[in-house]
Order: sequence, then structure tokens, then C-alpha cells
Amino acid sequence: MSDCSIPEWTTFHVSYSYTGFKNWTLSGNIKNLFDTAAPYDPRYPNEGFNTQLHNAMGPYFRMSASYKF
Repeated sequence: MSDCSIPEWTTFHVSYSYTGFKNWTLSGNIKNLFDTAAPYDPRYPNEGFNTQLHNAMGPYFRMSASYKF
């Protein structure tokens, strides 16, 4: 088997919570902000990347709000 080297995969995530309203917490986060594609891995011809270590989701956004009584 030939020696196979896969480039590193660095993603950037951002999250923020705001508590400026009484009893409320507003939160949001973005994973893979810059839409960095997973590195190609020839050992996984169907997907093109190692599904154990990487994913093809691209940016993922999430927001939430919580209220404490």
C-alpha cells in the first residue's frame, strides 16, 4: 500500500450569548464559518473524505433563547 498523507482540516467556529434582558439568554453559534471543505481522501472513493473525522455539512447555524422563571 502506498503512503497516503491527508492535509489538515481547520474550521472556525463562533458562538455568542447575550444576557441583557431580564431573565432571558439569547445565544447563537456558527460552525465552519468559512465553509472549509473536508480534505480529499482517496481511501474513501464514495464520499471523497473520511467520514469518521470530517463532514460535508458546510456552515451550520443555531440560535436559541431561554427564560428563567
